[in-house]
Amino acid sequence: MQISVCQFAPGRDVRANLDCIADLARQVAASGAELAVFPEAAMFQCMSPADEVGAVAQHLDGPFVQALTEVACSTGVVLVVGMYERRAGGKPYNSVVAVGPDGLRAHHRKFLVYDAFGFRESDLVEVAAPRTDLFTVGDLSIGLITCYEVRFPECARSLVDAGADLLLVCSAWPIGQGKEDHFTTMVYARALENTVYVAASGDCSPTMVGRSHIMDPLGYQLAGLGNEQGHATAEIDSAGSPAPGRRCPSSSSAAVNSAQPSRPPTPTMSAALPRRFHHDRTARPPHFRPGRARCRCPRWRAFARRLLQEPHRRRWRWCQRQCRRQQ
Repeated sequence: MQISVCQFAPGRDVRANLDCIADLARQVAASGAELAVFPEAAMFQCMSPADEVGAVAQHLDGPFVQALTEVACSTGVVLVVGMYERRAGGKPYNSVVAVGPDGLRAHHRKFLVYDAFGFRESDLVEVAAPRTDLFTVGDLSIGLITCYEVRFPECARSLVDAGADLLLVCSAWPIGQGKEDHFTTMVYARALENTVYVAASGDCSPTMVGRSHIMDPLGYQLAGLGNEQGHATAEIDSAGSPAPGRRCPSSSSAAVNSAQPSRPPTPTMSAALPRRFHHDRTARPPHFRPGRARCRCPRWRAFARRLLQEPHRRRWRWCQRQCRRQQ
């Protein structure tokens, strides 16, 4: 079976975004693919203000999903698209829907939201309850992951343990120092550690990295894009995917490791220090990087300003003598 990853830059016009999805779906159908993966929040621009997100959110039986069903009927392609799902009396869910010619097949609500790197997605969307969402296309069992969740190996592992042969990642990965490498590395890792196919679709807006790509169970990239609008297609062989018994045994190893009796905690550095240093558990003896040694007793704080102007070692020894006298 052939699958495609599609990327574009969703704007703040739902109708225009639907038109772009339909155009890419027609291109995917012309290439012979049966499944197309679109970015997270393909319905409406990701990281938009909370009031705008709440205004455009729709129910799973709303006009947006109905329009996707019409596109799937006309192209014969199963569409996996990110949207904002309306929720009664609160913030919407950040959801991914799988829509075929027969209608809605599955949906996944994001339960690990992007509260990181100075951004709080939980202010925009509701945090869903964790669950495993699978659906089938042909002979493939497919699991759904949304963007930030790919950072957590347990999300992919739970889907594979439930029987997934292919993992689909809908993402809108923000740009930043090293962020592009973060995204590709996470997708490589999820494919390698679970020995399954992984197809990740990205948002190619100016503030996002794009980089949609498809990985095989051995971590080789089968197809990919840069930061341009378009689609990339690859052949997924369900018969060629390693059988559960021949997969990398990391899951069984994890089970063995979790069953091992816990070892006593490793003593901290301060526990191994002489008694005179125990008043401060972060303290270190003067011979150990004395330029960074610190004592947090009141006398040290009282002379903190003077310390910057006097030899550090001499002040350290004076402070230790005072502490020993108090003991």
